[in-house]
Amino acid sequence: MMAEIDSILNRYEEELKEVEKAWKSYKEIVRRLLDSWVLDKPKVLSKLSELEGLLQRYRDELRELSVRYELGLITEEELKKNTESIQKEMERLREDVNVLRQRLENVEKLCILHAFQARLPFTGVSISEIKEKLARLEELKRQGRLLDEVYHKIKRELEEQLRILEEKVSELQGQSERTSSASEEETS
Repeated sequence: MMAEIDSILNRYEEELKEVEKAWKSYKEIVRRLLDSWVLDKPKVLSKLSELEGLLQRYRDELRELSVRYELGLITEEELKKNTESIQKEMERLREDVNVLRQRLENVEKLCILHAFQARLPFTGVSISEIKEKLARLEELKRQGRLLDEVYHKIKRELEEQLRILEEKVSELQGQSERTSSASEEETS
């Protein structure tokens, strides 16, 4: 009888060693991924900002075309042709911006999820850091050190980051509470 029990315990001890090894490996992979994302995320944000700047330039061009037409500097045909061309390019850019934003949001959510699951700090940004940045942005605005368009653009970006992070934290807390209550039910 003792040999059978010894065999059972040996099997579980070995499997638990494998689980522990896999857990350590997972945590290390997540840590490397998070460190890498902290370095690469600004590149993605920069590209997003560049595309949004291009969209703004196209909007300005459309306004300029309208003024040129009103002043009689271009014909209605030229206005229509140029407007259509710019609008097509803007539509393509909007699509690129939306896809890029969605992918960025997805990567950010997954990084937060894995950081939480691996019990690792996510060195990207925290809710309090984003709130501090928003407060600093408001202070710069009050001091008159920011153009309105720059203020609004940065504020939108920070508020979007805050929304994503708060949403994910709330989601993860809900999962954690469900897991805890399920564990409590099992032990009762």
